[in-house]
Amino acid sequence: MMNSKPYLEIDNALIERINCMELIYRYSNVLDVDPKNAMRLIDKGLQLHDSKKYNEALDELGKVFPMEYHYDDYDENDEKYEKEFECEDDHDEAIVNIIRWKGYILYAVNKYHAAVKHYDRVLEAIPDDLASQIGKKCALEASKKAIKTLEYYDQLLAVEPINTQILFAKGELLSRLGSYKKSLKCYERILEIEPTHIQATISKGYALNNLKQFKEAVKCYDRVLAKNHSNAKVLGYKGTALQNLNMKQEAIECFEKIQTSESNYESILLKKIMLLLDINRYKDAIECVDKLIDINSNDVNIWIIKSNIWMRLKRYDQMLKCLDEVLVIN
Repeated sequence: MMNSKPYLEIDNALIERINCMELIYRYSNVLDVDPKNAMRLIDKGLQLHDSKKYNEALDELGKVFPMEYHYDDYDENDEKYEKEFECEDDHDEAIVNIIRWKGYILYAVNKYHAAVKHYDRVLEAIPDDLASQIGKKCALEASKKAIKTLEYYDQLLAVEPINTQILFAKGELLSRLGSYKKSLKCYERILEIEPTHIQATISKGYALNNLKQFKEAVKCYDRVLAKNHSNAKVLGYKGTALQNLNMKQEAIECFEKIQTSESNYESILLKKIMLLLDINRYKDAIECVDKLIDINSNDVNIWIIKSNIWMRLKRYDQMLKCLDEVLVIN
């Protein structure tokens, strides 16, 4: 069993300097050993939020506060949901802050009903909490607008039931709302009408991925890649699905096919680095870090990641060189 102690001893100075991706990696190592460590789950969730990985952040925070639900299953009068939402520590300041933070994230991923529930929970503890009052107002307005838009699409589809353009627009809105089961039905209906609809195939894969049906998602991506093997967005989606299937080597191979000119190249390299570290391919990880340094040598975070890799290899001379670069930049 891995010793989690070195990963737990992360002082405030390091947290201020270190890259979010590296912190996420460290927290993940702790959680492999102690999966119910609430503080590390919260830490990892907040770092994922800072990396704009909102759905992954919700997954981690949901393990501490089991308050998550899909738009599909929403019911104002669901007693079971209300019981799940109860917590004895609601008036604890740290708990209130995390619940408010989760409300922000839910709003960011368009889960407006859930965001409102979280803001209400904060307001029960702190009735004059201005941030939650504003957040609740924005979430309610966004929810009403989304419902009106869905109603409008349904009116159009009542007249033109096989209009793939409207079906796709409805599916995309449902997907943004986190209603992946309903969006999936829209994409499947499009593919019944037009089996070669590329964008519907990609979006179907994305919905399946969010429903954790990773094998089915990969099949969708493969159908698209059979026609366009260099589609960077789809390669990225497929790599992520393979990563979720714990097929790390296959995910790395998928990411390697993405060209340096693509807009998502830097984020893909970061994912590849973390995968390489997972399977102890440190030298390959350093090669990827060097590519990021070639793109932007003034990125302090990349030098910190590289210093940590050298530290794992016990190459302290190289580690110090990287930290010297950090001090030159900042």
